[in-house]
Amino acid sequence: MPDMTEDRVCVVRVEPANITIRVKPNESLMAAAERQGYHWPTICHGQAVCTACCIVLEGNAEAFEPPTPLEKQGLQLLAGRSFYEGKVVRLACQAHPITDTSVTKRGVRPASSSS
Repeated sequence: MPDMTEDRVCVVRVEPANITIRVKPNESLMAAAERQGYHWPTICHGQAVCTACCIVLEGNAEAFEPPTPLEKQGLQLLAGRSFYEGKVVRLACQAHPITDTSVTKRGVRPASSSS
């Protein structure tokens, strides 16, 4: 019998926009949002160097796969920023959810919206 977890789609609620993103296996949160027609704040477009895509995890720190070395390197750029102190932060361009969860990211909107 095939492994059904490979087909598991995770649902991620993005606040404060109240947007629901359906993320396929092995897909980053940001890539899923863009695939579904949303603009996700970014400068480097998934290279893990600008940190503009960073998200704050709400409650479930284990809702995503562990960060890769590339993501860890990008997250180091956020060190010392008081806004993120005491919060679990990930880069949406690198973070792959493994269960349904909620995150906070301001600036996410339908791509057709004006800037």
